[in-house]
Amino acid sequence: MSEDSPSITTPSYPVVVKMGHAHAGMGKIKVENQQDFQDITSVVALAGTYATTEPYVQSKYDIRIQKIGNNYKAYMRTSISGNWKANTGSAMLEQIAMTDRYRLWVDSCAEMFGGLDICAVKAVHGKDGNDYIIEVRSAVRKYASLRLKLSQEISTSSPEMCVLRAGLFGQRNQ
Repeated sequence: MSEDSPSITTPSYPVVVKMGHAHAGMGKIKVENQQDFQDITSVVALAGTYATTEPYVQSKYDIRIQKIGNNYKAYMRTSISGNWKANTGSAMLEQIAMTDRYRLWVDSCAEMFGGLDICAVKAVHGKDGNDYIIEVRSAVRKYASLRLKLSQEISTSSPEMCVLRAGLFGQRNQ
């Protein structure tokens, strides 16, 4: 193979293919082998959007870490329906302790995107004992059962954040 020819990386299977702005379990498919991968490429070609792949992680549960201003919370979601997507079918959701590690994750991600006041990080805890960050969001709107509570937290935290930000911007301009 010459240096000028394109190189193609063959993924290790299984992989997860995400189409477009995949979210809430939609637009994602687990691909087990090369033949299935070829099948899904034809679907992607007709979809008129982009697709990405990531290694499939056999998970025990997923973790969501949220930051709203100086308020931090962590949640664990475990599938009880046996679906490989923890957010599809039935799942148990519980608030867990906010660790220094989780705080580092969400603060680092918030800083990478310009110092976000509202940020969420989603990770998968694999059966291999490792954690894998799979998503960063600038909003904390997932987990339907928490939406009302999150809405209340954001509405009480937002005025504080606005005053803080206004003060910071005012100091910069002086």
